[in-house]
Amino acid sequence: MKTTLTLRPHRRLGMGPELSDRDRVINYEVVGLPPGESAEIAEIDQHWQIWRTKDGVRGQWTGDYSTAQAALEELQKDFVE
Repeated sequence: MKTTLTLRPHRRLGMGPELSDRDRVINYEVVGLPPGESAEIAEIDQHWQIWRTKDGVRGQWTGDYSTAQAALEELQKDFVE
């Protein structure tokens, strides 16, 4: 069975009327990973990175993607059959 991953907004830039882009998502949870795995995709220093956890072991932030969708597409490659 093919694994299809999607993004769920997890954190936004901030709150308050003084922030013009306060609704901009800066961190996503990756939905659809196999049991025992989790991942986040976050904007760090103006580029997007992936943080994976497998069987309780956390990895490092990896990658340098222009968008969250580009990071998700790269992660999806690990689940192509």
